[in-house]
Amino acid sequence: MKSVRWVAAVAVLLGVGSTAAWADTVDPKGKLVGGGGSTGITTINAPDPNFTGTVFGDGGGSTIGFDFINITGVVATEVDLLITNDSPGTLMFSADPENPYFTSSSPSLSSPATVAPGGTVLMRFFGLDPEEGLNGIPFSSDFSCDGISSCFDSSENGSDFIVRFDVTDLSGLGLDPNSATFDFQGTLIGAPEPPTALILVAGAGLLLLLKKL
Repeated sequence: MKSVRWVAAVAVLLGVGSTAAWADTVDPKGKLVGGGGSTGITTINAPDPNFTGTVFGDGGGSTIGFDFINITGVVATEVDLLITNDSPGTLMFSADPENPYFTSSSPSLSSPATVAPGGTVLMRFFGLDPEEGLNGIPFSSDFSCDGISSCFDSSENGSDFIVRFDVTDLSGLGLDPNSATFDFQGTLIGAPEPPTALILVAGAGLLLLLKKL
């Protein structure tokens, strides 16, 4: 009878241990890097996501990237990724702030966000530094597309970018390569160019003046 109890106790401990190990070690890290031969993004500040991506299984390697190009005509001053955990276990997401576009990111590498199955987290890349880097994601003014999923920037001004995830921790978990592990819905955020902004302000002022007359 005692031996049965010991076996049951060991089984419970092993089950708890494997769950805890997954929660503690599976930590996909997001990062922005330069790209090329990209899916074109044509809208900015849209109510719906501007771009999306899905990681299946263990991602097929140590990193996986999704290539895009800003052809909105507006400099992106922030990138937001709404990430959904599609896996059967808890994932911990963090964002690497080292990139040529922005100065900050969240969740931080030191404080990753714990996301249960079916849960979401907002990953952000933001903060501009006029003295260094590209000061946002510039838009391409000289591009060509062979279909929206294959656009090239001839100006090479940094409008191509890759959303890249370090998925090393996903390997060895036996994840189904045909099932989504996590996905993201991305939005470029930007402000109108100064001349456009001035026109909008002037137009609003004119409307107020007409109402008073």
